[in-house]
Amino acid sequence: MGIGTYILVSLVKIAIALLVLLTAVAYTTLLERKVVAHIQNRWGPSRVGPFGIWQPLADGLKFIFKEDLTPPYVNKPLYLLAPVVALTTALTAGSSRRLDHGADLHRGHSNWSLDQAGQH
Repeated sequence: MGIGTYILVSLVKIAIALLVLLTAVAYTTLLERKVVAHIQNRWGPSRVGPFGIWQPLADGLKFIFKEDLTPPYVNKPLYLLAPVVALTTALTAGSSRRLDHGADLHRGHSNWSLDQAGQH
């Protein structure tokens, strides 16, 4: 596999992981808001779409179009790029891990670090 294919596969894995995790967090928050509303005997987030399923999207749009939260005396491009670089590096490292070899699930431990170093 060439380096271009490797990078493309890693980026696709990162995009899928981000999509799944962010969607799960959004709908977990929706569930929490509905449960808290039920406990407090009030209406929950049910105004946006059927049963409130579009509420996470509305929350995300509201957050995007809200006021700028960047501190006034920072290097703005660097301030915005730093979390992207940190997340991309972490997810790239995780997406390059082989899951088909090196894991002994019956014994409850894994040899991923040895497998990655080629010492398996």
